[in-house]
Amino acid sequence: MADDWKYAVEDLEDDGDESADGARATDVFGEDEPGDLEPGSPSFENVVFVLLGVAIALVVVLGI
Repeated sequence: MADDWKYAVEDLEDDGDESADGARATDVFGEDEPGDLEPGSPSFENVVFVLLGVAIALVVVLGI
């Protein structure tokens, strides 16, 4: 288990030549911009969960 590596050392080495091999920045979020929050999407559920947590925390802290 300890010998299982996710990345090779060669992947992490920087040879200093940015123009070689068509190097470019990696777009973490993909080519498209983030879309709207739609009901049923994981992003929408996360927003609802966070807002519910904040509301409960306010009730507990403020004692309303």
